[in-house]
Amino acid sequence: MEHKIQYLDPHELIGYELNNKIHDEEDVGKIADSIKKVGMRNPVEVDENMVILSGHGRVEAAKML
Repeated sequence: MEHKIQYLDPHELIGYELNNKIHDEEDVGKIADSIKKVGMRNPVEVDENMVILSGHGRVEAAKML
């Protein structure tokens, strides 16, 4: 498996339907504030179909920004 960093539009990513970690609006707002202050330091992981494997909250925060 090849790993590479790509810059993508967060609206193009697909949430994993069995994701069990749900972020409420307040949590997403806090994540967005953090991204504004320090940037996106931890990449979102997606599979070959652009389904999010980790980083659902970061993607929602990026969509807000």
